[in-house]
Amino acid sequence: MPIKVRTSIHCLLMGSFLFACTNSQEGPYFGKTVPQHPADELWINGGGSPQYMDPSLIHDSVSSQFGRNQFVRLVEVSTQTGKPIPDLATHWEVSNDLSEYTFHLRSDAKWSDGKALTAQDIEWTWKRVLNPATGSMSGALATAFANASAFSHRAIYVHTRNPHEAFDREGFEKTLQSKFKIEKFEEPINLSGLFVYVSDSVEDKQKYRADLLAYIAAKMPHLSAKVADSSVVQVRALDTHTLWVKLIGPLPYFLSMLDYHVFAPVPQHAIEAAKKKTGREELWVRPEHIVVSGPYKLTEEKFKQYRYFEKNPYYYDAEFVKTPKIKVLVLEDYNTSLNIYRTGGMDWAGSNVSVPAHFVDEIKKYRDYSLSPQLVMYYFYLNVSKPELSNKHLRKALSLAIDRKTMVEKVTRAGQIPSANLIPCGLAGYTCAPATLFDPEQARKELAQAGYKKGDKLPPIEIKYNTAESHRKIAEALQQMWKKHLGIDVSLHNLEWRVFLHDRTEGNFQLARGGWIGDYPDPQNFFQLLLSDSSTNITRWKNKQFDELMKLSDRELDPSHRLELMRQAEIIALDESPIIPIYVYTKGTLKKPYLMGHYEDIQDYHEWKYMWIDDRWYNEVPESSLPQKPYKS
Repeated sequence: MPIKVRTSIHCLLMGSFLFACTNSQEGPYFGKTVPQHPADELWINGGGSPQYMDPSLIHDSVSSQFGRNQFVRLVEVSTQTGKPIPDLATHWEVSNDLSEYTFHLRSDAKWSDGKALTAQDIEWTWKRVLNPATGSMSGALATAFANASAFSHRAIYVHTRNPHEAFDREGFEKTLQSKFKIEKFEEPINLSGLFVYVSDSVEDKQKYRADLLAYIAAKMPHLSAKVADSSVVQVRALDTHTLWVKLIGPLPYFLSMLDYHVFAPVPQHAIEAAKKKTGREELWVRPEHIVVSGPYKLTEEKFKQYRYFEKNPYYYDAEFVKTPKIKVLVLEDYNTSLNIYRTGGMDWAGSNVSVPAHFVDEIKKYRDYSLSPQLVMYYFYLNVSKPELSNKHLRKALSLAIDRKTMVEKVTRAGQIPSANLIPCGLAGYTCAPATLFDPEQARKELAQAGYKKGDKLPPIEIKYNTAESHRKIAEALQQMWKKHLGIDVSLHNLEWRVFLHDRTEGNFQLARGGWIGDYPDPQNFFQLLLSDSSTNITRWKNKQFDELMKLSDRELDPSHRLELMRQAEIIALDESPIIPIYVYTKGTLKKPYLMGHYEDIQDYHEWKYMWIDDRWYNEVPESSLPQKPYKS
C-alpha cells in the first residue's frame, strides 16, 4: 500500500521567512510532495529579476534562462550526450580546414506571430550583437566570425581603389604610425586591404577616426578608406534557409558555442515595430510586444514577483512541449526561497538559488536534494583601473592570503573544489598551469613588494557582492583572512542583483564577486574574460602577450599545441592576478519528486520544454518511478 508522506521539519520563522531547522526528520522529502497547482503548469524560481530579456543583451545566469527558453538557436547541446545536435538548423557542412560552415535551416521555423524565421534574421541578429551601439556584453563571442572584431571595434578599412594596383602595406603602416596613434594593423580574411585600429589611449575616437580618414583621403587618394561596417563580417544568408559563416580559425568549440543564447535570432520586424509604436526599441520584450521563436512566450509579468510564460503554438516542435504554462518567481533571498519550496510554492528551487551553507547538513538528508558538479568558477574580479589595485603584487598578495580549502570546508560546505586556477582543470583535456591555493608567507612578501608591510594602512578597499547569504559569508571570510594574514581592512557592500550587475559592468567597483558558467565546454571560454578587446573583460586588465597567445590558439589545428598555448596564457594571467579564483562550483538544489524531465547539466542549463508533472503525486506517493519522457539526443 502506498505510504503517505508527512513532513514535519521544525522551522522557526523569523523576520522575512528566515528559518532555523532542527534535526527532526519524519519524512523523506523536504516539505510538501503534493503539487499545489494543476498539472498543466510548473512553478519554479528564477533567482531574481532579470537584467535583460533580449537574448542579444543577456550576460548573466538569471536572465539567461528566459532567453534560452523563448528563443531557438541553430544547435542545441544534447542533454544525453553533451554534443551539439540540430535545432533551428537541420544539418550543416564544414570545410576541410574547419573554418567555414554552411547551415541549412528547417523550413517550418516561424516566429510566434506566424512570420517565417529566415537565414536573414540570423545574419541581422549576429551583426546586431557585434554592433557596439547595441551594447551586448556577450559580443566578444561573436568575434569568432572572420573580420567581426574589426567591425565591433570600428577599425578603419583601407584598400586600393584599383583592384589591380599593389598595396604598399609597409610604407602605408610607417606613414600612419608617424602621424597617428595606432593600436594595430590587421589583415582582413577574404578581403583585400588592411584594418587599422585606433589606439585605446585616444579619448575621442570618433573624431580621431574622422581625422585619420581625412588624412588618407587628402594624402593617399589612390586608397579607399572607411570605418568598417557590418558588410566586412563574414556571415551571409545565401538564401532564405541557408547561412554561410567564415571563422577566424578552426575553432573546435564553435558548434557548442552556438547553443549560447546570444546566438539566438531575434525578430527584426518586431523590434522595429515596438520602436515605431513606443519610441523605445528595448520595449519589444514586454508581453504586449514580444515575438519569440522558442517553446515558451512571456505573457504576464509582475515586477519583482513573477513572470508567466505560455506555450508558443508556432514553435516548430510545439507538439513535443508537454507543459503549457510556466510560472517563474523572481526571489533572490535563499531563506525565503527555501520556505516557499517547503510549503509547495515552487516545484524547483531553480538554477540560481543554492541551499545556504548552514542548512546543507540538514537539507542533504532529504531525497529531493541533489548535488552535482558544475562547469562554473567562483571568482573575485579586481578592477585594475583603480589606482589602489593597479599593482600586481598587491593583487597577488590578496590571492595568496586566501585559505581556499578552509573556505569550501567551513564556509560554503557544499563539496566545492578549491581552485586558484582560472578554469576547471581537465576541461577538454586542458592541464592547468601551476597555481598556489594558499601561502600567507609569500602573500606578505608580495605585499611588501607592493610597497606595504603587514599592518600598513592601505587606501580604502571595498568588496561588492549581490544580495545572497552565501556571497555574504564568502565576502566576510575574505575580510577576516586578509585582516589576519595581511593586516588589511576591507569593507563590504551588498547590492540587489540588477544594481550589482550595472556597477560591475560600468567599472564602479574595486573588487566584485563573479561566477562564470562555461558558455561552451572549452578553456577558451574562460580565458576570453581577460582578452583586451573582450566585452566580458570586467577587470580592465590588458596584456598583449596574453592576447597574442589566445589569438594563436584560435588558429591552431593541432589540439595539444592549442592547449599548450592557452596554458602559457594562463601563466601570464596568474602572475598578473586580475582575477582571484576561489573554487569550482558544485550545485546543490531542491526539486520536487513529482517534477520529471529535469536533467543534470554541468553548465546548469535546464530547458523547461523537457519538464512535466507526474500527476500520480496528487493522490499518493507512487510505489514505482515513472519513466522519463523522451528527449532529444
